[in-house]
Amino acid sequence: MVDAFEDSFVRAASMIGGDDYAKVARSLARSEDPTDRDLSNSTDIGLNKVRRVLYDLWGRCLIKGIRVKDHQVGCFVYIWRTRRNSEMLN
Repeated sequence: MVDAFEDSFVRAASMIGGDDYAKVARSLARSEDPTDRDLSNSTDIGLNKVRRVLYDLWGRCLIKGIRVKDHQVGCFVYIWRTRRNSEMLN
């Protein structure tokens, strides 16, 4: 089942960049705090392309990236979240 937010978010992403944007947006809306690698694996889109999509959507204030420390690797990674309608007002 697709909720109204996911449907409009995926449509907006698709209008911005086409099928790859829609795939990343759909996967992002259905995932809990995915990294760029998680999204790449779930969509079968290359990591660099996924990162370009994420940075474009982030620049348009449609998603937010939260930097967290990956203790296994010892470096910082971003987890990605959609912005719900109420968050866009802030």
